[in-house]
Amino acid sequence: MIERIMRENDMLEKEEIFSKVLRAGRRTYFFDVRATKADDYYITITESKKFTEEDGSFHF
Repeated sequence: MIERIMRENDMLEKEEIFSKVLRAGRRTYFFDVRATKADDYYITITESKKFTEEDGSFHF
């Protein structure tokens, strides 16, 4: 089972084709289009939210 997962991970080695950052208020969205070694394309969407502390500092 572990060997199969490792082989699948090797096959999914990514080449970035396109990347876009979209800021929407306190949230940031990252859109990434990537290609596998087999030239299959897929999109990854990641959301990040900024949290503001009382002292004005922030973290994600």
